[in-house]
Amino acid sequence: MSSSERVWVQVDDEDAWVLATVEERFGGSVHLRRVHAPEGVPLTLVIPDENFATFTPATGDLDTPVDDLVRLNDVNQGALLHTLRQRYARDDIYTSIGPILIAVNPFKRLEVCAPETIAQMSSSAAAHEGAKPHIFNTVAAAYTGVCGSGRPQSVLISGESGAGKTETAKLCMSCLVEMSESSGASTQACRRG
Repeated sequence: MSSSERVWVQVDDEDAWVLATVEERFGGSVHLRRVHAPEGVPLTLVIPDENFATFTPATGDLDTPVDDLVRLNDVNQGALLHTLRQRYARDDIYTSIGPILIAVNPFKRLEVCAPETIAQMSSSAAAHEGAKPHIFNTVAAAYTGVCGSGRPQSVLISGESGAGKTETAKLCMSCLVEMSESSGASTQACRRG
């Protein structure tokens, strides 16, 4: 094994899973260095060889987080959490996993959720197709589904206490208001239908 080998390590702190690089092997142990650790938690780990053999290798470009988790080279808990952690650090609170949207509560106001941003997205004819993950795109897909089929649509918002469900529901309603007030062709078709 090379010294640049990277693996996913399950840890007993708030990170749960971390990316670690093999620094050296000796004395029946593997010495690893975490890429991240909560304050007060050491970055170095020493793992017995027999335990290390069960670790999942970390492959692909892990320095540039994907905006849709289905594009990960390897889908596992470590890679998912690492990507969400990287995006959160950049204030990219929305991440897709196919048609599902994951929102991580930033516990602060962000421009991406501002009324002006929602209004700007609403004025763009194809805002939700091929765009970065955003609650607007999820709501726009449901709205377009109502307009196209005339059948009810749902947006399911789920999460633990404090996850931001209420704020997400408010943003959904803001998006619906913007789309219904828009003069776009899809809105006109929906009003006629």
